[in-house]
Amino acid sequence: MKLMSLIKVEDISLYCLRSKYEVWFAELVEQSNKVLDWCTAPFVIQYVDQKNKKRRYFPDFFVNGKYLIEIKSGYISCLQSNITAK
Repeated sequence: MKLMSLIKVEDISLYCLRSKYEVWFAELVEQSNKVLDWCTAPFVIQYVDQKNKKRRYFPDFFVNGKYLIEIKSGYISCLQSNITAK
């Protein structure tokens, strides 16, 4: 079975899915009756980091008009935890 086959959207090219985890989450929200609407990378959040450097954050998903969802694999989360612990 193809990974994208479960997504029942009119035009998959409208969605920016960058990993298998994001495809899995898109399939999950598409099948959920509790999700009224969702989109990928809908806007940019600009912020200043601890070193006073301007940064931009692109959320992976915006769900039901109020939830920002960031998808990370366990491997990436572990790497980030190790970096911030130093």
